[in-house]
Amino acid sequence: MTASAPAPGVYTPVPTFFKSGSKGKYELDIDTQVKHAAFLAENGIKGVVLLGSTGEMIHLTREERIELIAGVKKGLTELGHTKFEIYAGVAHNGIQDTIDEIEAVKKAGATYAMALAPNYFAPASTQASIIEWFTEVANASALPIVIYYFPGVSNGLLITPDTLAELSAHPNIVGVKLSHGDLSHYAQLALNPKVQANDFTTFTGLGQVLLPAISVGISATIDAISSAYPKSVVKLFNLALEGKTKEAQKIQYLVSRAEEIIVAKGPVGTKYAVAKALGYSKQAQLGRPPLSEPLTTAQIERFEPELEALAALEKSL
Repeated sequence: MTASAPAPGVYTPVPTFFKSGSKGKYELDIDTQVKHAAFLAENGIKGVVLLGSTGEMIHLTREERIELIAGVKKGLTELGHTKFEIYAGVAHNGIQDTIDEIEAVKKAGATYAMALAPNYFAPASTQASIIEWFTEVANASALPIVIYYFPGVSNGLLITPDTLAELSAHPNIVGVKLSHGDLSHYAQLALNPKVQANDFTTFTGLGQVLLPAISVGISATIDAISSAYPKSVVKLFNLALEGKTKEAQKIQYLVSRAEEIIVAKGPVGTKYAVAKALGYSKQAQLGRPPLSEPLTTAQIERFEPELEALAALEKSL
């Protein structure tokens, strides 16, 4: 059966929240995780990515990853958010490990697998070998796959638009998240007639280029600042899609400025923005080591004006 591609819209790669408990300082905080996911579902977000780069998949055990997905799925269902999509980040280099992980996250409640491209041997990889890897995974995957292409965490791996276009024809590969800012590659993929003929969604992973990305055919975003300010990013997306460029530019400026905290501090920056916007605890601002240091006073002062400007917009929507 051919899998359906994700719907256009704004999706959020959420951080994994921790608390101090009987298991130590970095115990999963499922209650906060569910509370946050429900907040997003109620403010225009189409779905969440659990266990992506922002979600620290690499810092969690298999048991914790399953517990997190199952806990969020159960909590959202109890709150009535039964159609809210749950994407599970999968980041293994081995084909069978990837297939097995996808099977496990499906049983826990995920609806899509966002599979990071294999990258340990990035310098030795060819486009043909990348196609072979994803084809083998997709052939056996229990969930439809969104390819996750993030050169910054992938040892500089290159995946060309032509390679992604070829993979878009696979019936179980339904999209790609492009976590880079090369608009030429965006256009070469999203506007490719062969890709457009397939049921395939092109996401940008960078909300700071959302307006220009939509202008070259990108149809969705998986954006971290939407963790804290979902209505603002949804408004930007809708204005861009409607061709209301002047209005969209004003919001794009605010979003791009606020995104700098994530560019600089990654998951910890995202968590700070979420905690500031939603009143979460200081513990919820921290990741697992080596992401265990909070922002300094100087860093907070640097980013505070941008976050406050976007918070004002959020409040007005």
